[in-house]
Amino acid sequence: LTGGEGDRLPAARDEVAWLARAFGGVVTLADPAVADPAAWPAGDILHVAAHARPHDDAPWQSAILLGRARLTAARVAALDLDARVAVLAGCETAGGRVLTGEGIQGLSAAFLSSGVPVVVATLWPVDDRTTHDFVRRFYRELAAGRTVSASARAARLAVARGVATTHPFAWAGYVVVGDGDVTVDLARRSDGTDRGRRLPIETLVVVGTIVAAVLALRRRRHD
Repeated sequence: LTGGEGDRLPAARDEVAWLARAFGGVVTLADPAVADPAAWPAGDILHVAAHARPHDDAPWQSAILLGRARLTAARVAALDLDARVAVLAGCETAGGRVLTGEGIQGLSAAFLSSGVPVVVATLWPVDDRTTHDFVRRFYRELAAGRTVSASARAARLAVARGVATTHPFAWAGYVVVGDGDVTVDLARRSDGTDRGRRLPIETLVVVGTIVAAVLALRRRRHD
């Protein structure tokens, strides 16, 4: 994906496509609809794949870059979201500057303020491909019935076992903020390994050039 500012996030495109293959009820938004939170569909999980910019001096001005728009922490906090989990799967990968506590807390606290019980976020710039690997393991664990905290821990450990990602900087930045005991009953469709399978057109919606993506994993119906 290409952010409105910053470098491309090619692994994020793979991340979004994998989620659409692996789980039912995935709705993907791209530019320009992605920049309007009012257009985000309701779902148990809100997954945001985009760059972020922290603002250490004014944490509520920290922002997610959605195409050419900036979704600030202040605006997120004013939303009324009914998602049970928010996954902020992106960061300032090009800058190389450590995101200090206030900046990242501005965004994660904003999603908590909007009504989301738990947020998966990053403490510092993380590698695009590493984030893709973390996300895949996290959702597999979550689909197996584990809590958000347990799923994130398993995903961190999986990344830490990688030959090129053993240093804590590569994996320790993925954190859980809020109620880590939340579980989500995901509608598993496949293991996501069938890369040659074509997606139904309604599953992955692409509008113009993809610059960011927001996914909502819809609730499962219980009869």
